[in-house]
Amino acid sequence: MPKTELNIPYSTAEEIRTTVEHLRAQAQAQTQRLSLAKRREQLLALYRLTDENREAIDDALRADFGRCYEDNNLCETMAVLRETAMAINRLETWCKPEPIPAELPYKTVEMELRRDPLGLVLIIGPWNYPFRLVLKPLVGALAAGNTVVLKPSELATHTATLIQRLVTKYLDPDVCRVVQGGPSETTQLLEYRFDHIFFTGSPRVGQIVAAAAARYLTTTTLELGGKSPCCVLDDADLPISLRRLYWGKNINAGQTCLAPDYLLCTPAAHDGIIATLRQVQDEFYPDGPRESPAFSRVLNVTQFRRLRALVEDALQTGAEVVVGGGLADWDEADLYIPPTCLTKVDPACRLMQEEIFGPILPIVTVADLDAMITFINDREHPLALYVFSTDRRRADRIIARTSAGSVCVNDTMLPTEGLYIPFGGVGQSGMGNYNGRHTFHTFSHAKPVLRNPLFFLPNLIWSARYPPYGHGAAPWKARVLNFLLAPEKLRGLNRGRSFVAANVAVLAGILAYYFF
Repeated sequence: MPKTELNIPYSTAEEIRTTVEHLRAQAQAQTQRLSLAKRREQLLALYRLTDENREAIDDALRADFGRCYEDNNLCETMAVLRETAMAINRLETWCKPEPIPAELPYKTVEMELRRDPLGLVLIIGPWNYPFRLVLKPLVGALAAGNTVVLKPSELATHTATLIQRLVTKYLDPDVCRVVQGGPSETTQLLEYRFDHIFFTGSPRVGQIVAAAAARYLTTTTLELGGKSPCCVLDDADLPISLRRLYWGKNINAGQTCLAPDYLLCTPAAHDGIIATLRQVQDEFYPDGPRESPAFSRVLNVTQFRRLRALVEDALQTGAEVVVGGGLADWDEADLYIPPTCLTKVDPACRLMQEEIFGPILPIVTVADLDAMITFINDREHPLALYVFSTDRRRADRIIARTSAGSVCVNDTMLPTEGLYIPFGGVGQSGMGNYNGRHTFHTFSHAKPVLRNPLFFLPNLIWSARYPPYGHGAAPWKARVLNFLLAPEKLRGLNRGRSFVAANVAVLAGILAYYFF
């Protein structure tokens, strides 16, 4: 499945400046920021953008990755449609003020939480899922009432070109515009002030984005990735488990931030895992992965050579290919890398030091479950942790003693698809999260609004804070404040004042002072 190349006309410095300044001005317009009708209009337009151009989206993704329609539809098109439909259907609910529970001092105060747009936001997309990972965040940004600059990846050339054409056609240029370019243009963009930056990509570039945002104290969402471990315990159901693992590893030729990066097992499970992986590969690709329309290609020659260098280094340090043949099966002209599993992998080799992002699965053997936990904790926090086991207690032991952006037991890739699941990393694998309402929250500010009435009783209660205070001037004020601000009763301990007692005591004290 040879790929075709396409040159993208990059945005000029003047075009970038004009885009940012125009959308900044629009973000400051109150009618634009607060109009739910406008938000709904743009979300409906985004839904039509995706739904009416399924074939064009599939063609662009196929040209960039050699990816089949089923994977494009599952991983990209439907993901955007589901996110957009949820936002359209729930927009009014999400934007409705939320009541705030009141502590004792605030019982007289009317309180609510409103979700305000942040203003002008920047979304920088990656190349591995270039349609989904630009437009899914856009859904929440539009629902929250922001203006948006989109920066698709210049490496997925066909998809980036299509995004610009469709956004220009369907969305209001006063709300959303696209900037094209590489590192130079992205650097120019980061010179401007944004109210939020949403970045998906590598930790290295994420550090650059975070540093640029820090100049303006701009908040960021960083979806980064890392080496996501997969623990296959001795009691795992191997036929089911390894089908799920193998699919999650090799969809999009392994170019998925959430893909299992390496497999941890004990010596007792090692041989059975290898035998089952071979069976699964034959089952998934009966005519071989190269001939299967369900197996994608890597993005470009740079990625191909990077992955080849990682495997060569691993082989030189003692690793062995046990599934997928050797390097002789790789084809740079076709950007084809077969699904490859290696064993006897040195944990110190390059293959185990950087995120693989390709259809290569190292198998690392450790002594036992505790050794798995130690192995994971000796490395940076991963975006995802996968555990395959039929023993819930053993799986929970790993979960409790490790940290990861998300955990999935007996499956892979599920955390990114559920619209009610907050998807995001921790530590080096990212910060912030999104999906469904969580995306809306990411692109909005939770603003508390308080109204304290002026009539007799509230005015009476709150007057306890005014000087003069104790020492004979107004001793009742100290007593009232102590009751008002007393901590709630600790469960199981005989300390603090109950809510009812505090209310009665405060009211009795005030009434006694004024009327007796």
